[in-house]
Amino acid sequence: MSKIKFNINLKRGVFMITTADLRMKEVINVVDGSRIGFIYDFEINIEKNRVEAIIVPKEGKFLKIFMREDDYVIPWKRIVKVGQDIILVELKDSPYYKEKENKNSNVNFLLDNFKLDEKEKDDDSSK
Repeated sequence: MSKIKFNINLKRGVFMITTADLRMKEVINVVDGSRIGFIYDFEINIEKNRVEAIIVPKEGKFLKIFMREDDYVIPWKRIVKVGQDIILVELKDSPYYKEKENKNSNVNFLLDNFKLDEKEKDDDSSK
């Protein structure tokens, strides 16, 4: 594993960190609080000498050799804060967030139907 040092320039200042240190931090989505995982690779723009994105494997994928289509590629501009143990990212419009949203939509559909059923029962009992 390489130990490349680079400056991180976020809204609250610039500090230096290694890629090895970043890999040890868990990535969390601040939109819904979900744990995305740990960084295993970086997308680097060599011409501009900067990190363009962090790459996190989907759940259950630990040993990675090549990047897959289903890996989460999180643009660097989506990083909100780099903390001591975690990296906070804002992913409202990411495929990961939409995937979670779709899973929850089934629950919302069931709850909406439950509310309709309860209302129908109330209407029937008032007759």
